[in-house]
Amino acid sequence: MAVQSPLKSNTVSIVFRNAAAIIVAAVAIGFLFANSGGDTRPLAVRNYHAKQSQAVTHPSTNADHGSARNSQRGIGGESHQRSESERHSSGSTSSDAAANSEQSQIPIRLEGIAGLRLNVALLERGLQRLLEIPSYTATMAKQERIGGDLSDSQVIRMKLRHAPFSVYMCWLEGDVGREALFVEGQNDGKTLFHFGGWKARMLPTLKLDPHGSLAQRESRYPITEAGILGLIENLIKYRQRDLSKFDKLHFEIVDGQVCHGRDCYFSILEYFNQDDSELYRKSISYIDKEWSVPVWIKNYTWPNFAVTAASDDSVLDGLTLIESYAFSDIEMNAPLSNKDFDAANDEYMFRGK
Repeated sequence: MAVQSPLKSNTVSIVFRNAAAIIVAAVAIGFLFANSGGDTRPLAVRNYHAKQSQAVTHPSTNADHGSARNSQRGIGGESHQRSESERHSSGSTSSDAAANSEQSQIPIRLEGIAGLRLNVALLERGLQRLLEIPSYTATMAKQERIGGDLSDSQVIRMKLRHAPFSVYMCWLEGDVGREALFVEGQNDGKTLFHFGGWKARMLPTLKLDPHGSLAQRESRYPITEAGILGLIENLIKYRQRDLSKFDKLHFEIVDGQVCHGRDCYFSILEYFNQDDSELYRKSISYIDKEWSVPVWIKNYTWPNFAVTAASDDSVLDGLTLIESYAFSDIEMNAPLSNKDFDAANDEYMFRGK
């Protein structure tokens, strides 16, 4: 008759007790979540998922963009050049008005320094218009390469105020339910932050240095530069620099494009040599024609040795995408108040502030 080792018997007993404890804990946590007083996600997340059932979509950050001179392509690979019927369908019945309308709808296509000057002028006008309004809201889809790895696409609902500079962000895709809040002059200059998902229920709100390594672990830029205004300021800086070396790059801008359902200019810039642009190899952007603000920009870096043999532009772009920012659902001059930038707002989920 075999004799069971006491050590083995005790080990089995301990394993079963630990397994039982884990199961009980899991059931208890599930019961806690199920009876936590209803949906405790931030309001922006609830609204977003409610819209999904109505087939409301947001911009993809994985679109294939060819050269403007080949095929203006946009979100999801769909053509964004307006058809002739679309361009003229709203013309007046008056022959003179129709002629004027037709003339005004002739697509603009500028290259080189002339195109760069138009691009800078549009951005400067957009900057001025943004500075004239106190606040706005938008949904941003972003994708960034950090530490050599390209992140998954994130969709974030944003509220922004210019003075004092204030940003509220709520993740709708990615780490769903994550929130970040920065208000200039408050919280000791720190960003209030909490994770999404189950961590939002279990962990307290953190106070992070907006320029610290933890706050920027998943972002190429600090929250103090978030939004369309910061994007425009950076674009103007780069395009003004490009004016002084326009013979070392190719630039082209065309109109008659559509992005997020709005008429836009589409531009593409490509540097000939890395000596002239250490980080960026190529940049494409859509600028809203009414607001003169960028609603989508994608930047590409230079290939390393492993991908220099790529012959397909789309393959090369996929391997070298460094950042993509797309803005939709923009409400200019949105009626925001101090409550929208208050961590105690009932619509938010900041805890233990």
